[in-house]
Amino acid sequence: MSTVIQALKNEIQRLAKKQIKAFAAPIKKDVARLKRIAAALKGNIAQLQKQSAVLLDAEARRSRMGPAMSEDELAKLQLRGAAVRKMRKKMKLTQQEFAKLAGTSPVSVGKWEKAGRKQIQLRGESKKSLAKLIGVGAQEAKLLLERLAEQKPVAKKPAPKTVKVKKAEPKKAKKAKKPAKSGKSKTKAAKKK
Repeated sequence: MSTVIQALKNEIQRLAKKQIKAFAAPIKKDVARLKRIAAALKGNIAQLQKQSAVLLDAEARRSRMGPAMSEDELAKLQLRGAAVRKMRKKMKLTQQEFAKLAGTSPVSVGKWEKAGRKQIQLRGESKKSLAKLIGVGAQEAKLLLERLAEQKPVAKKPAPKTVKVKKAEPKKAKKAKKPAKSGKSKTKAAKKK
């Protein structure tokens, strides 16, 4: 009789474990998914804290430097090509990335840098945007680029299709060319005579 009781107990335990596993499996999946989400959110929080620290640092530097340039100071601003290159290298940016921040083309940045020690002639908007970039560090420049990418998704305009129209010309009968004689042509033979 004790073996029957023991067999019943084992069977009840086995069925109970099976029921618990069936009930707990979806919950385990949900818990694993929630843990992944929590880890991703912690990473995002850490990244945002780092970015805010960089921006607060930059803002503190700017406040120490004084207010933004007035119109008179902006008019007096003179930049040389070497200064633009030094500013770009300090930010650890390519010419294309620097051009995005400055609101110009990479070709313009290349021309400015090529000027070397010569003073470069800047127009209104270019001058204002370069004045804003003075004193910007590498981390802040990367954040500004990310913001620009988020604000303005670049949509390329499709190039207009050009169609070449050929005028119909009447076909002319071609004269058959005589094969050249082996060796010398007629003109050379006529000269020798």
